[in-house]
Amino acid sequence: MREDRFAAAGEFYDWHEDLGGSPRGTVLRHEPLEETFLVQGAARGFRILYVSVGHAGHDIPISGLLYLPSDPAPLGGWPVISYAHGTTGIIPDAAPSLRPTAQVLGHPLLGMVPRFLEAGYAVVCTDYEGLGTAGLHPYLHGPSLSASQIDAVRAARRIAGDCSPTWLAMGHSEGGLATLFTAASASAVAPELDYRGAVATAPPTEWSTLSSQTSDMGRILTPLILHAAGYHDPSVDADDWLNDNGHVLWNAWRTSYLHEPGTVLDTFTGLYGKPLLKLASGEISDAEAAARLSESVDYDGLEVPRERLDRPVFLGEGGADEFCVPGTVERLAADLSATGSDVEYHCYAGTGHLDVPSAAFPDSLPFVRRLTAAVE
Repeated sequence: MREDRFAAAGEFYDWHEDLGGSPRGTVLRHEPLEETFLVQGAARGFRILYVSVGHAGHDIPISGLLYLPSDPAPLGGWPVISYAHGTTGIIPDAAPSLRPTAQVLGHPLLGMVPRFLEAGYAVVCTDYEGLGTAGLHPYLHGPSLSASQIDAVRAARRIAGDCSPTWLAMGHSEGGLATLFTAASASAVAPELDYRGAVATAPPTEWSTLSSQTSDMGRILTPLILHAAGYHDPSVDADDWLNDNGHVLWNAWRTSYLHEPGTVLDTFTGLYGKPLLKLASGEISDAEAAARLSESVDYDGLEVPRERLDRPVFLGEGGADEFCVPGTVERLAADLSATGSDVEYHCYAGTGHLDVPSAAFPDSLPFVRRLTAAVE
């Protein structure tokens, strides 16, 4: 274990030069991926470091991965999918671009990459602010997530001239939230690109509902949700809500990442079924504490935009999702449709959280193909 878990995850990710005045998407450095990182369907791949903007509004370095298809680029270049991954952690070592291929693709956070490469799309995958690069990841901070997802496309086109300006946003779980923030801003933020639409699977929404759930798997994220709420509402202090068990889990998140052996998952397994929350008057059941938490904390800053989107959006959820309460995405789809947005919604019965992207693929691929038909 590295002594400083908040330092950059390696020399490639460590950037100390002034970024002032650098356009968003400027490539700071890139390197070819070693053979063990080249996934099925990729002819070439790169680890990338580029300029974006962080949650505090300052220019920052962001890392990620870029994969290029094996098939020759069509006239005009490959359409680009900017893929936003699901939760991995909040420290630099949680960056997907650090993980060996088997670990990355063994988890659905990037498991869709080979399928879309084989379908003829270049795929760029941002790590997000604070993953790979130094700092603490501002978990679920929509504007930060969206900025890194949009600027990854700009960086991809600077690295690979065969990447088309035509692109789509795609993401799962935390990445689904990122994608919906991107869908609300992409055309305005990057008018030089040809944004076509978005695919979001299992995006977390209706935070008062999510925070009050007490499913055993859903509770693993309790400290992170409190941490995320604090970015938008400084009055939210996790110490006011977490009991000793909750602090043990929070410390695991601050010192390790989700797929590191013997850390977050093992810590949570040891706390399985035990309460994580408290009130000032003493410990109460997690169900009661979670209900009071949802009434006391302002989650508006975490909520995905419910405004008219200028491009089509695909929404998918699992009927047996252990993290995102089933039905919340359906209501989001209805709300967006009511604004005049072009929404395609699917619910996959019996499907758990991690399996939604695969279940959705037979529907999401035709959706993506329709949106990019003019450039394929």
